[in-house]
Amino acid sequence: VFEDIERLNLPVLDEKRLKKKRHKWKPEDNNFADFELYPFPTDTEHWVNWKGNDPLSVSAGSGEEQPYPFHGVKMYRHSMRNGAMLWREAVMAVYPYHHGYYFYPRVDVLGFNHEDHLKETLRWNHEGANMRLVDTDEIVTELNFERGKQIGVVMPTSLDCMVEVQFYFTTIPVPCDYEAILQAQYGIHWNTPEPRSRKPTQHESKVVSVKESDSIMENGPLPLCG
Repeated sequence: VFEDIERLNLPVLDEKRLKKKRHKWKPEDNNFADFELYPFPTDTEHWVNWKGNDPLSVSAGSGEEQPYPFHGVKMYRHSMRNGAMLWREAVMAVYPYHHGYYFYPRVDVLGFNHEDHLKETLRWNHEGANMRLVDTDEIVTELNFERGKQIGVVMPTSLDCMVEVQFYFTTIPVPCDYEAILQAQYGIHWNTPEPRSRKPTQHESKVVSVKESDSIMENGPLPLCG
């Protein structure tokens, strides 16, 4: 959640130095126990329908949209014994939206997955998803979509309630209204798996039959990135 990262008051990675991989950090600035956290900025040249601008900043009186200070956070965990890398991940922030809700940017790369993700966006919206042009709060349709407009999945949740659910051999905390969040992203068929193409430039998920879905779910699906 954007506010959780913001209140840590961590310095944001310099985008130019990040690309050149020359940026050095003092460990004490970003260490939390044996984790390291590094907020990183929006790569405005990389994403097609996300520019890193706060759609609520105009209504707050700024006159024009202001950029968010960061796009997400890179997380690392090292061994306390020998310093070896144990785990790393980069996650994007979810941002505050109207009515106390949150939204998650729909980030696509031109020539890589943008065209196929647009097809998914339109199909899932027809099936009850809630992907919107966050600057104008319009649901994305064939009529109003334009390249360059900011798109986000608007989730009907305040993210202030968590519950433990079974996950393979353990339990994990998830938002209490996780079903509403999943429907906002994938529509009413969110619990039906859709295999995704592995071709280098085609990433549209494929609708499968009930029989295929049952077969995929039989032994428990592997965790996938949406």
